[in-house]
Amino acid sequence: MAALHAQGVGVDVLPAEDDMPDAVFVEDTAIVLDECAVVTRPGVNSRRRETDAIAAALGAHRPVVTIQAPGTLEGGDVL
Repeated sequence: MAALHAQGVGVDVLPAEDDMPDAVFVEDTAIVLDECAVVTRPGVNSRRRETDAIAAALGAHRPVVTIQAPGTLEGGDVL
């Protein structure tokens, strides 16, 4: 992280979610654009709780919109 800070990049560190082992794949929970952050709705039900902390963190930086049921989307699937 020191290299990022040296370049003037801000880094938000979120607490570990020990009861959500797939939460390390943070790219699946949101797609961040200049205008807004799209918080995803993972296809696997057990991963849906991961989006709460990400939505709160991103909401401090830009408007947040969410994928609603029955839609599903994971950020890692978006190019």
